[in-house]
Amino acid sequence: MVSPRASAENISIINDIAGNQRIIRVDELRLKQVLVNLLSNAVKFSHPGGEVRLSAAFEAGESFCIAIADNGIGMDENGVAKAKSRFGQAGDTHNANDGAGLGLPLSIGLVELHGGALEIESEAGVGTTVTIRLPVERLVREN
Repeated sequence: MVSPRASAENISIINDIAGNQRIIRVDELRLKQVLVNLLSNAVKFSHPGGEVRLSAAFEAGESFCIAIADNGIGMDENGVAKAKSRFGQAGDTHNANDGAGLGLPLSIGLVELHGGALEIESEAGVGTTVTIRLPVERLVREN
């Protein structure tokens, strides 16, 4: 769903998810909605020729993390706060009119409904990493 826009902008999407992952219990449709939104944002705010990286890992006994990182325009602290608010969009973006400013707040809410947290680390001019942390209770235990 995100690949056509990435290809048009010559942005590489790199999947760093290892093949030996465990199963997690989530609302599949809602988690896909969150991932598509976050990947779309990463592509939208990347420079042509940039890259978006998707990774996942377990933090021993604590959580399952999914991270989406880009080397795009990034945001300062105020931009992150604004992007997290409903209808808010970080200022001075090359695609400021592309979207209603609801995707990130909706994604935060959906992750929180799963008992998790959505964290944003960003630096203007360097890029952004968004991390979804789902509680270890969401892991399907293997016998």
